[in-house]
Amino acid sequence: MASANLIPIVPFGETFFSFLTIFAVGRSGTPGGVPTDTPPALSTMTEQHLWEPEVGRSVAFTGHRNYDRHPLAEPAALERTAEELYRRGMRIFYSGMAAGFDLAAAECVLRLRARHGDVRLVAAIPCPGQADRFPAAERMRYRRIVERADYQVVVCEENGASSYLARDRYMVDRSGLVVAFYDGSKGGTHYTVHYARRLGREVVNLCPDPQLSLALE
Repeated sequence: MASANLIPIVPFGETFFSFLTIFAVGRSGTPGGVPTDTPPALSTMTEQHLWEPEVGRSVAFTGHRNYDRHPLAEPAALERTAEELYRRGMRIFYSGMAAGFDLAAAECVLRLRARHGDVRLVAAIPCPGQADRFPAAERMRYRRIVERADYQVVVCEENGASSYLARDRYMVDRSGLVVAFYDGSKGGTHYTVHYARRLGREVVNLCPDPQLSLALE
């Protein structure tokens, strides 16, 4: 496997992304986007760590794009779950950065990090241009999260369905637990949940539907 690049973030939208490029992102930066105050603790999560992660301390999020308007969504449950996972020793959280649940989960992790400074958010971006077709408000939300994430990982060079599935596998492979908002419908969340189950990962489903025990089998 080729070594990834570990480089500072450059202004959003102006990056040439090589396959599986890793960006170390400071908590704040200059107007040009180069981080100026990367905390010392960030050095504990290195390029090698992303290739050989501590699975037992890592969590991946997956969920539906309609989470923000889903009738079964309970944002408070997401907050409680994140705090409980921190108490269980989880420190590294992967968001696939899709609209809906992924962005909500990433924002939740940023709030968790504000309370616990050793939390790390990894923005797992499937490919360049992921947010190009997002509504304007969601695109701005996406950019704010990307700029505040501790790491960005761009999984594939080209935009296509396979890059999104590769992103899903990347997160699950590196996580011991998956937090899902899964209502049983087909799509990327269905794929990710069932992939996690095949790998024997623990899956916590925040969609409170009693029928989903059947969907997860």
